[in-house]
Amino acid sequence: MEETGKEFEGEFNLKFITLSKVFELELQNHQEKVTEICKEAKEEARNEELIKKIEEEWKKTSFEIREYQKGGYTIKSPEEIKQALDDNMLILGSVGASKYARSVKKKVADWERDLNLVFDVIELWMVVQRKWIYLESIFSSEDIRIALPEEAKKFNKTDINYRKIMDSVSKNPNVMNCCVRGDSSNRIEALK
Repeated sequence: MEETGKEFEGEFNLKFITLSKVFELELQNHQEKVTEICKEAKEEARNEELIKKIEEEWKKTSFEIREYQKGGYTIKSPEEIKQALDDNMLILGSVGASKYARSVKKKVADWERDLNLVFDVIELWMVVQRKWIYLESIFSSEDIRIALPEEAKKFNKTDINYRKIMDSVSKNPNVMNCCVRGDSSNRIEALK
C-alpha cells in the first residue's frame, strides 16, 4: 500500500484481504517494487528457516557419555559436535551478512554468542577431563595420598565437583543444556 500510494478504507486486516482489494492496488503498475518485495520476503523466509534448522539441530545434539572405569563419567571426544559448531557458525555468518537479515539479526547474534560459548566450554572441558583422568589415576593410589596429603585433599575437592558436573551431564547430555542454559550458564567458570 505504501509503495502504490493506495490505502484501503476502514480498518485493514491482511488475514481478510480479498482479491478485489489486491486489484485496487494496481500492482501491475509497480512490477519492479513488487518483485523486490517478493524477493526480500523469500530471502527473509529462507533465513528464518536456516535459523529454525539450527535451533532444531541443537535441541537434538547431545554429548556421548561413557562410564569411567573407576566410577563417574567422561565425555567421548566431541569432534562431531565441533564440526556442527563450525558448520552452524558459517551458516549464521552468511545469514547475518545477508542484506535480508533484518528480521533475524537478534536471533543470529544470540546463536553466535551461544555457539561460541559452547565451543569455549567444550575446549576447556576436554582439557579439564584429560587432567582429571590423569590425576585421578595418580590419586587413586593410597601410597600417593599418604605421601602428598595436601595435594590429595585439593584433588578430592576437585574430584567431587567434577563428578557432580558429570553426574548432571549423564542425566541430561544435551549440549546446550550442559554448556549454556539453566544451571550450566556458568559452566565455564565451574570448569575453570
